[in-house]
Amino acid sequence: MSAKIPSPAPAGEGQGEGKSNLSYVRAMRPVVAILVTLIGCAPPLEVKPQPNRPLRIVSRSPEGPSTRFFTQASCAPAGQTFSLGVVDDDTNDTISSLWFVDQAPTSVPFTTTPRPPGASTTRTVNAPAAPSFMTTLNDLTLGTHLLTVYVADTPFNEVVNGNVTVGPRMVGTRAADGGVGAVQEPGYIDEFTWVLNVERCP
Repeated sequence: MSAKIPSPAPAGEGQGEGKSNLSYVRAMRPVVAILVTLIGCAPPLEVKPQPNRPLRIVSRSPEGPSTRFFTQASCAPAGQTFSLGVVDDDTNDTISSLWFVDQAPTSVPFTTTPRPPGASTTRTVNAPAAPSFMTTLNDLTLGTHLLTVYVADTPFNEVVNGNVTVGPRMVGTRAADGGVGAVQEPGYIDEFTWVLNVERCP
């Protein structure tokens, strides 16, 4: 059985569709070129860090705010100690504290060693261990006094007229094209005050 060879199509037949497709391709070339240009010129997306989140005091020892306080001048045992439990969801933050006894515009705060970053969101902030702080507490007169502590997740500014403020922190950023930059994040403060009812040793 032999195959039948088809006869060639008459001149011009079947060529209209080919011309139409070719014209379509030619017409689309500028559109494709424009799309490629637009995609190539799209600005890179900037990668920004997690915004700074406020820290907060969640526990106190003694619980307070009102607490009895016995001075060493009238009691043989060592005076009470003070501490705070602070939660900061940003575990890379360093937590600093300032402590005031009867804070006034001219008061000079006591400082402590900053709490470094760690794996836990909860950190303990203890009262200053400096002898001058303990001496100030032990020298309190009988009656009511205030012990105020400020905690912050950025460094404190210089205290002026008793006003406690913190500076911002600069956080590095990196763009998708490798360019680097920086954004300014606000720092946060929390505070607590114990009311010390200073008494003689019972």
